[in-house]
Amino acid sequence: MQDLSAQVQDLSDQVQDLSAQDLSAQVQDLLAHDLSAQDLSAQDLSAQDLSAQDLAPQDLSAQDLSPTQGNKNILIKITIFLIIIEVILLFFFNNIKDRIILYFALYGQFLLLFSLRYKKPFLTEISHVFFGSSILMVLFLSNNKFLNIFCYMVLLITFISRYMYNGCLLGNCLENNISFLPECLNYHIIHSIIFASFVVKTMYFYNNSI
Repeated sequence: MQDLSAQVQDLSDQVQDLSAQDLSAQVQDLLAHDLSAQDLSAQDLSAQDLSAQDLAPQDLSAQDLSPTQGNKNILIKITIFLIIIEVILLFFFNNIKDRIILYFALYGQFLLLFSLRYKKPFLTEISHVFFGSSILMVLFLSNNKFLNIFCYMVLLITFISRYMYNGCLLGNCLENNISFLPECLNYHIIHSIIFASFVVKTMYFYNNSI
């Protein structure tokens, strides 16, 4: 009987040891699963952060590539180019009338750069009026061959840009553009007449120079 009780005691001890080992193994497995789940969630969060960082430059680039922003950038480059040419012409012109016209045009172009920099549509439209007035002043008041040829080239650039960018760059360079000019007029015909007048005037200067 003592031997049987001893064997029973040994069996119960072994069962307790096995159950304790099983419980510890299960606890370790659960902990391992929890840690792996935490690692996966951390990886997911880091992946989301990376994707958010990847999307942010794309959003900014999409804003930069908007039609209005594109027109604004092109207009700034053309304006700076015209300012450089006009400053050079000032060094060669002695006629006070031609110099006043150039100063008038330069004022309008610097006003345009200021209005584009600080997004002032009212000033942008005023510079638009300065541009048109400068062209008309050259057409009707100036007999300088080089100034007239320069205005002819400016109008040619204007016509090309209107066809390439579906309208006037000055009228489509800001989100909230305004216009002082009446909409009832056909400006395409007006521009064509002014351009043809400069062509005739340029041909006249060319024939007289031969």
